[in-house]
Amino acid sequence: MIQLRARHVWTWQCNHEDLTESHAIQIQPATFHTVFDNRPDLHNTLDLIIITHNHIDHTRALRAVVEQFSVLRYIDNGQLTGTGTANPNWVRANAQTGGRNVVIRQIANTDVTSLPDKNGLTDDTIDPVNCAVTDPKIAVLSGRRDDNPGWTHEDFDNKNNHSIVIRIDFGKASFIFTGDMEQPAIETLLEWYKDTPTLNADVYEVGHHGSHNGTTSNLVEAITPKIAVISIGQWNDGQNSICFFNITLKESHAPRAP
Repeated sequence: MIQLRARHVWTWQCNHEDLTESHAIQIQPATFHTVFDNRPDLHNTLDLIIITHNHIDHTRALRAVVEQFSVLRYIDNGQLTGTGTANPNWVRANAQTGGRNVVIRQIANTDVTSLPDKNGLTDDTIDPVNCAVTDPKIAVLSGRRDDNPGWTHEDFDNKNNHSIVIRIDFGKASFIFTGDMEQPAIETLLEWYKDTPTLNADVYEVGHHGSHNGTTSNLVEAITPKIAVISIGQWNDGQNSICFFNITLKESHAPRAP
């Protein structure tokens, strides 16, 4: 668990949950527990689920979550064939059944790159939380690529490289989530946001579970994180890559951006 206090009022929690080896992160204002105590129904409500890409280690528990909680919005990148897509397809087929009313959204990279600026894509579906006392800013920085930007065929067919990239800002704290993006997609991402502060953040959820191909020195220099969080399960290959990430951090001499 990581707690970051913003303006001495609200605390954000990042709770890494191992849902039968599915990778999931829950982000919520910790002090909302006082509100939940008076509204028991809110315990079972999820405003938004984002699946970065439809691999089985990210979607295995998706159906169980949607069946057990009241999910209001669901976002993925729209890749709906191959392993790991059974539950994303189930959510689409059952979004309006069993008393559910789930808004479905899929994001392509052109949705992001067609914007006039390079601050990421946001709207009421991507960023549904807007309260008087707390208003995190959620933006999507990358999505599914329909056209190959120059990668090898193997890299383009790799779902990891189509991961949705997410930025969250709350008070003075900022977070970057790159899903399972690997080096070719990372370099394309860096080129798009070159000479902008969009990737600069306080907390980096280390890409691809800490794997050697999920983080590069250039990415660390662009993010300049104060904190890095690695998701590791019992059988997670990322356990063998922590040393690589430590070396990457030590080799990066870029000054921390304000």
